[in-house]
Amino acid sequence: MKPRGGRINRKEPDDGTKKPIKRPPITDPDPGAKKPCGGRKPEGPNIP
Repeated sequence: MKPRGGRINRKEPDDGTKKPIKRPPITDPDPGAKKPCGGRKPEGPNIP
């Protein structure tokens, strides 16, 4: 039940649907947050 908490539950069951969407954020919690905002973080002062 613990593995089904949310990480493995979303990875394996939704492996085909949420694999590319949930795997990056789950596999790389830090890089995952920097990937979508990767180009926005360095340009943060320019975008806002």
